[in-house]
Amino acid sequence: MRSQSELLSSDWEEIVDNLHESIITTDADGYITKWNKGAERMFGYSAEEAIGLHAEICHERSIEDMAREIIEPLQRDGRLDIHGTMVRKSGTTFDGHMLASLVTAPDGTVTGMIGYTLDITERKRAENALRQAHDDLERSVRQRTLELTTTLETLVEGVITIDDHGIIESFNPSAEAIFGYSAAEIIGKNVNTLMPDGDQQMHDEYLRRYMDTGHARVVGIGREVIGQRRDGSNFHMRLSIGEMTFGDTRKFVGTVQDISQHIAAQTALEESEQNLRNLTDLSPVGIYRADSEGRITYANDRALEIGNLPGTEAPFLGDDWQKFILPEDRDQFVSDFLAATKDVRPFSGELRFGSDAKHMTWAWSQALPEFGPDGKLKGYVGTLTDITERKIAESDVVVAKEKAESANRAKSEFLSSMSHELRTPMNAILGFAQLLEQDTTAQLNDTNREFVEEILRSGHHMLELINDVLDLAKIESGDIPLESSDQEPLALIKTCVNMIEALAEQSDITISNNMPDKKLPLIRVDTLRFRQTLLNLLSNAIKYNLPGGRMTLDCTCVGDDCVRISVSDTGQGIPADLQMRVFEPFDRLGAENSSTPGTGIGLSVSKQLIERMGGKIGFESTVGKGTTFWIDVPVAQAAATTNT
Repeated sequence: MRSQSELLSSDWEEIVDNLHESIITTDADGYITKWNKGAERMFGYSAEEAIGLHAEICHERSIEDMAREIIEPLQRDGRLDIHGTMVRKSGTTFDGHMLASLVTAPDGTVTGMIGYTLDITERKRAENALRQAHDDLERSVRQRTLELTTTLETLVEGVITIDDHGIIESFNPSAEAIFGYSAAEIIGKNVNTLMPDGDQQMHDEYLRRYMDTGHARVVGIGREVIGQRRDGSNFHMRLSIGEMTFGDTRKFVGTVQDISQHIAAQTALEESEQNLRNLTDLSPVGIYRADSEGRITYANDRALEIGNLPGTEAPFLGDDWQKFILPEDRDQFVSDFLAATKDVRPFSGELRFGSDAKHMTWAWSQALPEFGPDGKLKGYVGTLTDITERKIAESDVVVAKEKAESANRAKSEFLSSMSHELRTPMNAILGFAQLLEQDTTAQLNDTNREFVEEILRSGHHMLELINDVLDLAKIESGDIPLESSDQEPLALIKTCVNMIEALAEQSDITISNNMPDKKLPLIRVDTLRFRQTLLNLLSNAIKYNLPGGRMTLDCTCVGDDCVRISVSDTGQGIPADLQMRVFEPFDRLGAENSSTPGTGIGLSVSKQLIERMGGKIGFESTVGKGTTFWIDVPVAQAAATTNT
């Protein structure tokens, strides 16, 4: 059986092993021999890992530094009490408090060392915080004392202290400046010296009653009173009195502000506000102010008049202004206005005031956000402008426009219906003129033949003009049906070129046909109207070219859904200031004064025809170099998809 001493030793080791704090023993050279569970928790090493290692694993010290700073002093003094930075296995550090002592044999020989380590990180942090707080408090007290002393000396307000009998004990420099007394001549006198004759006795009674009953009429209450300066002049001042108690002694401190300028400024402000109100009431524009929630806080007379509410502004204030808006406009306008206030942005919008459409006023409202000194939204200031007359005028313009469009449609329908009546006489004139020209038996001299040729030339020109006008009228009235079909573009272009070759040769114009060799996709167009459009571009390129000039045709794919046909000339080009008028009907851009024949309708008709076929027309022109007109027409499948 184990002896009692062995049992006690075993129990003691178990107790030590399970302590929360770290207990470490080493040999005389500092190598670890025992390592309790507290050490495992604190340093992260297991006992198996730590035993046999040097104790320097627990310190931010080398073995040499350990010997010099810990082992040698411990062996010399027999015990050691130090604070320092300890190191865990993970490399993290903490504040530690280590108590160490020597382990000796019965003969006094040093056999090792034992160390008790406590993690004092939180305690150190608390101590540092407490020390910092103490230092901060002392510094704050010193600073505050200095500030209070300086404040009393430099305070803009006058500061006066009196005893419980009303005798002045201190009088700061600002009080001297306010009342005109020096501290030396006023200290020791009753504070009622600083009051007009009529108030002196009342003050003494107030103070006496307060001392007897504790009922305050002045103490602890700030109010505006009249003060008296050394020169006998009176002034408005704000007086605040507080009580101080030192043991059985009661004293009173009063702060005084000279508010004479404030009273004068307030009076001037009230007068200015009244003048401003008078001006705003005379303004031809309604003026209103709203808070940050969109509630009206002010409205001038004109705003009330526009809102159909002449007289007092009371019914218009708050949210009540909304009920004066025409019901059809109310929800949308209020929603837009409140959304602007929520987003803190400017607002503008139209609305109608009134109970119904017959009794209403059109108004234009504009409002800008107002911000306080802190940068926060205070509200909105806005204007109301009566735009009723403008809205009536706009309505009249719309009616007039509709009438003009109706008249234009009637004109187009009339011209379209007059197609036969206009063409038949002209065809008869041309027919008879042609008979005269071709009749070899007719007795026509040279002069008469020139007359016949002029009739034919003018007749053809007139017929061309009639056809163009009728086409334009039919397009505008929607009376030209289009029968689109899938067509091979190069074949259509070749047909048109063949038709124009004689005119080109007659005008000494060379045709350059740059048609591609590869097959182009089919295009979906009305064959007749496509030819009409392309022939117009080709004839223009000849008519407006220079003698000996060149006309060039190109045809390319533009993307996957469009074919572009381009017609270029080497003429004079179109000036930039005239290019906006190219597609205007009857506008020949100054060519009406030349010998070049034309009506000024062809390009307008061509544009409308191409657009009705789902295409586009455009041009590029450079003065002195020439002009290129192009038309984009949809390929067959793209056109079918678009139409679908």
